Amino acid sequence: VAGREYGHYVQAMIQWAKGDLDADEFCAVAVYGMCLLLLGIARGQTARALEKRARELQSRVSAGRAAGARKGE
Repeated sequence: VAGREYGHYVQAMIQWAKGDLDADEFCAVAVYGMCLLLLGIARGQTARALEKRARELQSRVSAGRAAGARKGE
């Protein structure tokens, strides 16, 4: 899981460095992906908290992707 989290973070950082994500989008994408990865192993209250956080970030991540698509990316 740690390796997957690291890979996800690096990919988000590359998108940010290329200008595909602004700072807020970078944070949303990085944390959203990490929440999803951890949901695979989390249980109980921790899983519920991660799911809540992921749902909060989901619309921000989707909006950022839609904006990127409108830019022609």
